[in-house]
Amino acid sequence: MRLAREAGRTRTVELATKPADPRRSADVAIRDDRHRTLILVECWNTIGDIGAAVRSTDRKLAEAEELAVAIGRERPYRVAGVCVVRSTAVNRSLIERYPETFSARFPGSSTRWTAALLGRAAPPDAVGLVWCDRAATRVFAWRKAG
Repeated sequence: MRLAREAGRTRTVELATKPADPRRSADVAIRDDRHRTLILVECWNTIGDIGAAVRSTDRKLAEAEELAVAIGRERPYRVAGVCVVRSTAVNRSLIERYPETFSARFPGSSTRWTAALLGRAAPPDAVGLVWCDRAATRVFAWRKAG
């Protein structure tokens, strides 16, 4: 939220991606008017069931397409997604244990996603993963294996 504010972007928490069912919401939504992009940010303190988390993120991204049309009207915004994962020993260990799974699921450049969250670049098209420090005060790139 702070990074989005500092970049001059509109942001919100718990954006209902399906207004009829408010339980279905993105953790953070950032409206990037310069790049005409609606960025959905999923915040993971602890990685639990990766399959369920991935399915939930995919659903939210698909549902957000309607919001992107409403925002952009005749020129719909695109929807982009990133997962911000707290850099803990447990989370790092899990990602290190299954590097191919995470690389396949989060193909977006982590370096480019970090720059995008800092307001320095356009968000990548592909879903990405970035780390945040334990205090959730800064983001940094995930270095993929291989």
